[in-house]
Amino acid sequence: MRTGTLVDVPRKRKRTPSARRRATTRSGQEIVEAILDAADELLASGGYAALTTNHLAARAGVSIGSLYHYFPNKEAIIAKLAVRMEERAARLLSTRRRELPEDIGKEQLVRSLSTTLVARELGATATRRALLLDVPRRWVEPAMRAREAHVHTLLSTLLATRETVRPGDKALMAFVLAHAVRGVIEGALMYHPELLERPALVDELFELVARYTASGGDGLAGRKTSEQTDEQTDEQTDEQTNARTDAQTDARTDARSDDKSNE
Repeated sequence: MRTGTLVDVPRKRKRTPSARRRATTRSGQEIVEAILDAADELLASGGYAALTTNHLAARAGVSIGSLYHYFPNKEAIIAKLAVRMEERAARLLSTRRRELPEDIGKEQLVRSLSTTLVARELGATATRRALLLDVPRRWVEPAMRAREAHVHTLLSTLLATRETVRPGDKALMAFVLAHAVRGVIEGALMYHPELLERPALVDELFELVARYTASGGDGLAGRKTSEQTDEQTDEQTDEQTNARTDAQTDARTDARSDDKSNE
Protein backbone atom coordinates (compact mmCIF):
# COMPACT_ATOMS: atom_id res chain seq x y z
CA MET A 1 0.00 0.00 0.00
CA ARG A 2 1.38 3.32 -0.98
CA THR A 3 1.66 5.95 1.69
CA GLY A 4 2.46 9.61 1.52
CA THR A 5 2.97 12.59 3.75
CA LEU A 6 0.69 15.54 4.18
CA VAL A 7 2.23 18.75 3.00
CA ASP A 8 0.98 22.11 4.22
CA VAL A 9 0.19 24.16 1.17
CA PRO A 10 0.17 27.87 1.96
CA ARG A 11 -3.15 29.50 1.27
CA LYS A 12 -3.21 32.27 -1.24
CA ARG A 13 -3.77 35.60 0.40
CA LYS A 14 -7.06 37.11 -0.66
CA ARG A 15 -6.69 40.17 -2.81
CA THR A 16 -7.87 43.47 -1.49
CA PRO A 17 -11.30 44.24 -2.99
CA SER A 18 -11.13 47.06 -5.46
CA ALA A 19 -13.36 49.01 -7.81
CA ARG A 20 -14.05 47.47 -11.20
CA ARG A 21 -13.05 50.73 -12.93
CA ARG A 22 -12.33 54.34 -12.09
CA ALA A 23 -14.88 57.03 -12.74
CA THR A 24 -13.34 59.32 -15.33
CA THR A 25 -16.32 61.58 -16.02
CA ARG A 26 -18.10 63.99 -13.72
CA SER A 27 -21.32 61.99 -13.90
CA GLY A 28 -19.42 58.80 -13.12
CA GLN A 29 -17.74 60.43 -10.12
CA GLU A 30 -21.13 61.58 -8.88
CA ILE A 31 -22.46 58.02 -9.13
CA VAL A 32 -19.49 56.62 -7.20
CA GLU A 33 -19.80 59.28 -4.50
CA ALA A 34 -23.54 58.60 -4.20
CA ILE A 35 -22.84 54.89 -3.74
CA LEU A 36 -20.20 55.59 -1.09
CA ASP A 37 -22.50 58.03 0.72
CA ALA A 38 -25.23 55.37 0.69
CA ALA A 39 -22.79 52.82 2.12
CA ASP A 40 -21.86 55.31 4.85
CA GLU A 41 -25.51 55.81 5.80
CA LEU A 42 -26.47 52.12 5.68
CA LEU A 43 -23.44 51.06 7.70
CA ALA A 44 -24.34 53.58 10.39
CA SER A 45 -27.95 52.44 10.56
CA GLY A 46 -27.79 48.68 10.00
CA GLY A 47 -24.18 47.48 10.09
CA TYR A 48 -22.14 45.52 7.60
CA ALA A 49 -24.08 42.23 7.76
CA ALA A 50 -27.33 43.83 6.62
CA LEU A 51 -25.71 45.60 3.69
CA THR A 52 -26.55 44.41 0.16
CA THR A 53 -25.82 45.81 -3.27
CA ASN A 54 -29.56 46.17 -3.92
CA HIS A 55 -29.96 48.27 -0.77
CA LEU A 56 -26.95 50.35 -1.75
CA ALA A 57 -28.23 51.04 -5.26
CA ALA A 58 -31.68 51.97 -3.94
CA ARG A 59 -30.30 54.31 -1.28
CA ALA A 60 -27.88 55.90 -3.77
CA GLY A 61 -30.63 56.41 -6.33
CA VAL A 62 -28.76 54.58 -9.08
CA SER A 63 -29.51 51.41 -11.03
CA ILE A 64 -27.97 48.12 -9.94
CA GLY A 65 -26.29 48.05 -13.36
CA SER A 66 -24.57 51.37 -12.65
CA LEU A 67 -23.38 50.06 -9.30
CA TYR A 68 -21.88 46.93 -10.87
CA HIS A 69 -20.35 49.06 -13.60
CA TYR A 70 -17.99 50.51 -10.99
CA PHE A 71 -17.91 47.89 -8.21
CA PRO A 72 -17.90 44.07 -8.44
CA ASN A 73 -19.40 43.50 -4.98
CA LYS A 74 -20.21 45.15 -1.66
CA GLU A 75 -16.76 44.34 -0.26
CA ALA A 76 -15.17 46.57 -2.89
CA ILE A 77 -17.58 49.37 -1.99
CA ILE A 78 -16.80 49.08 1.73
CA ALA A 79 -13.05 48.98 1.04
CA LYS A 80 -13.36 52.16 -1.04
CA LEU A 81 -15.43 53.81 1.69
CA ALA A 82 -12.77 52.97 4.27
CA VAL A 83 -10.06 54.42 2.04
CA ARG A 84 -12.13 57.56 1.48
CA MET A 85 -12.49 58.01 5.23
CA GLU A 86 -8.75 57.64 5.81
CA GLU A 87 -8.01 60.10 2.99
CA ARG A 88 -10.53 62.51 4.48
CA ALA A 89 -8.75 62.26 7.85
CA ALA A 90 -5.38 62.95 6.21
CA ARG A 91 -6.75 66.02 4.39
CA LEU A 92 -8.40 67.32 7.56
CA LEU A 93 -5.18 66.95 9.53
CA SER A 94 -3.21 68.65 6.76
CA THR A 95 -5.69 71.55 6.68
CA ARG A 96 -5.64 71.96 10.45
CA ARG A 97 -1.84 71.94 10.43
CA ARG A 98 -1.70 74.73 7.84
CA GLU A 99 -4.21 76.78 9.82
CA LEU A 100 -2.18 76.67 13.03
CA PRO A 101 -0.08 79.77 13.75
CA GLU A 102 3.66 79.27 13.93
CA ASP A 103 3.85 80.44 17.54
CA ILE A 104 0.99 78.27 18.82
CA GLY A 105 1.54 76.99 22.35
CA LYS A 106 1.94 73.32 23.21
CA GLU A 107 -1.42 73.16 24.96
CA GLN A 108 -3.32 74.61 22.00
CA LEU A 109 -1.52 72.35 19.54
CA VAL A 110 -2.23 69.22 21.56
CA ARG A 111 -5.88 70.13 22.01
CA SER A 112 -6.26 70.89 18.29
CA LEU A 113 -4.80 67.50 17.36
CA SER A 114 -7.00 65.64 19.88
CA THR A 115 -10.12 67.46 18.69
CA THR A 116 -9.33 66.70 15.05
CA LEU A 117 -8.92 62.97 15.66
CA VAL A 118 -12.42 62.66 17.16
CA ALA A 119 -14.08 65.19 14.82
CA ARG A 120 -17.42 64.32 13.25
CA GLU A 121 -16.00 65.42 9.90
CA LEU A 122 -14.17 62.09 9.82
CA GLY A 123 -17.49 60.25 9.62
CA ALA A 124 -20.35 59.03 11.77
CA THR A 125 -19.24 57.14 14.86
CA ALA A 126 -21.34 54.10 13.92
CA THR A 127 -19.76 53.99 10.46
CA ARG A 128 -16.24 54.30 11.81
CA ARG A 129 -16.96 51.50 14.29
CA ALA A 130 -18.36 49.21 11.58
CA LEU A 131 -15.33 49.82 9.36
CA LEU A 132 -12.94 49.16 12.23
CA LEU A 133 -14.66 45.87 13.07
CA ASP A 134 -15.35 44.53 9.59
CA VAL A 135 -12.67 45.89 7.26
CA PRO A 136 -9.25 44.16 7.33
CA ARG A 137 -6.44 46.61 8.03
CA ARG A 138 -4.58 45.67 4.84
CA TRP A 139 -7.46 47.02 2.71
CA VAL A 140 -6.72 50.56 3.83
CA GLU A 141 -3.03 50.37 4.70
CA PRO A 142 -1.78 52.92 2.12
CA ALA A 143 -4.39 55.49 3.16
CA MET A 144 -3.69 54.84 6.85
CA ARG A 145 -0.01 55.53 6.28
CA ALA A 146 -0.87 58.94 4.85
CA ARG A 147 -2.96 59.79 7.91
CA GLU A 148 -0.26 58.54 10.26
CA ALA A 149 2.31 60.68 8.44
CA HIS A 150 0.28 63.82 9.15
CA VAL A 151 -0.17 62.88 12.82
CA HIS A 152 3.55 62.17 13.14
CA THR A 153 4.43 65.49 11.51
CA LEU A 154 2.18 67.40 13.90
CA LEU A 155 3.61 65.63 16.93
CA SER A 156 7.20 65.97 15.73
CA THR A 157 6.66 69.71 15.27
CA LEU A 158 5.25 69.92 18.77
CA LEU A 159 8.09 68.02 20.39
CA ALA A 160 10.96 69.58 18.47
CA THR A 161 10.00 73.24 18.78
CA ARG A 162 8.64 73.59 22.31
CA GLU A 163 10.94 74.36 25.22
CA THR A 164 8.47 72.83 27.67
CA VAL A 165 8.97 69.34 26.21
CA ARG A 166 11.24 67.02 28.15
CA PRO A 167 14.53 65.74 26.70
CA GLY A 168 14.43 62.53 24.71
CA ASP A 169 14.33 60.95 21.28
CA LYS A 170 11.67 63.17 19.69
CA ALA A 171 10.95 60.82 16.76
CA LEU A 172 10.43 57.91 19.14
CA MET A 173 8.27 60.03 21.42
CA ALA A 174 6.12 61.08 18.44
CA PHE A 175 5.69 57.42 17.44
CA VAL A 176 4.63 56.41 20.95
CA LEU A 177 2.15 59.27 21.24
CA ALA A 178 0.62 58.74 17.78
CA HIS A 179 -0.12 55.10 18.48
CA ALA A 180 -1.24 55.73 22.04
CA VAL A 181 -3.80 58.30 20.89
CA ARG A 182 -4.96 56.08 18.03
CA GLY A 183 -5.29 53.15 20.43
CA VAL A 184 -7.53 55.18 22.74
CA ILE A 185 -9.77 56.30 19.86
CA GLU A 186 -10.04 52.81 18.38
CA GLY A 187 -10.75 51.37 21.82
CA ALA A 188 -13.55 53.90 22.27
CA LEU A 189 -14.96 53.05 18.83
CA MET A 190 -14.98 49.33 19.58
CA TYR A 191 -16.13 49.22 23.19
CA HIS A 192 -17.54 52.62 24.22
CA PRO A 193 -18.59 54.63 21.13
CA GLU A 194 -20.48 57.08 23.32
CA LEU A 195 -17.17 58.40 24.64
CA LEU A 196 -16.43 60.04 21.28
CA GLU A 197 -19.35 62.38 21.90
CA ARG A 198 -17.95 63.54 25.24
CA PRO A 199 -15.63 66.58 25.41
CA ALA A 200 -14.02 64.87 28.41
CA LEU A 201 -12.33 62.38 26.05
CA VAL A 202 -10.49 65.23 24.34
CA ASP A 203 -9.48 66.50 27.79
CA GLU A 204 -8.04 63.09 28.70
CA LEU A 205 -6.17 62.80 25.40
CA PHE A 206 -4.76 66.24 26.09
CA GLU A 207 -3.60 65.07 29.54
CA LEU A 208 -2.04 61.95 28.01
CA VAL A 209 0.06 63.96 25.57
CA ALA A 210 0.80 66.88 27.90
CA ARG A 211 1.96 64.75 30.84
CA TYR A 212 3.99 62.37 28.68
CA THR A 213 5.89 65.29 27.17
CA ALA A 214 6.12 67.46 30.28
CA SER A 215 9.55 68.61 31.38
CA GLY A 216 10.59 68.75 35.02
CA GLY A 217 10.93 66.21 37.79
CA ASP A 218 7.74 64.27 37.06
CA GLY A 219 7.56 61.29 34.77
CA LEU A 220 10.48 60.16 32.66
CA ALA A 221 12.06 63.62 32.66
CA GLY A 222 13.34 63.07 36.18
CA ARG A 223 14.29 59.42 35.74
CA LYS A 224 17.02 57.51 34.00
CA THR A 225 15.98 55.79 30.79
CA SER A 226 16.33 52.02 30.46
CA GLU A 227 19.28 52.48 28.10
CA GLN A 228 21.04 54.78 30.57
CA THR A 229 20.37 52.31 33.39
CA ASP A 230 21.75 49.43 31.31
CA GLU A 231 24.87 51.43 30.45
CA GLN A 232 25.48 52.29 34.09
CA THR A 233 24.91 48.66 35.11
CA ASP A 234 27.46 47.52 32.52
CA GLU A 235 29.96 50.11 33.76
CA GLN A 236 29.46 49.01 37.37
CA THR A 237 29.89 45.35 36.37
CA ASP A 238 33.11 46.17 34.52
CA GLU A 239 34.42 48.11 37.52
CA GLN A 240 33.61 45.24 39.86
CA THR A 241 35.25 42.72 37.52
CA ASN A 242 38.37 44.86 37.24
CA ALA A 243 38.50 45.28 41.01
CA ARG A 244 38.30 41.50 41.54
CA THR A 245 40.99 40.92 38.92
CA ASP A 246 43.29 43.48 40.58
CA ALA A 247 42.69 41.91 43.97
CA GLN A 248 43.47 38.42 42.66
CA THR A 249 46.63 39.71 40.98
CA ASP A 250 47.76 41.39 44.19
CA ALA A 251 47.06 38.21 46.16
CA ARG A 252 49.16 36.07 43.79
CA THR A 253 52.00 38.63 43.92
CA ASP A 254 51.94 38.59 47.73
CA ALA A 255 51.96 34.81 47.77
CA ARG A 256 55.00 34.63 45.53
CA SER A 257 56.78 37.20 47.71
CA ASP A 258 56.06 35.11 50.82
CA ASP A 259 57.41 31.95 49.13
CA LYS A 260 60.66 33.69 48.24
CA SER A 261 61.04 35.00 51.77
CA ASN A 262 60.63 31.48 53.19
CA GLU A 263 63.33 30.19 50.88
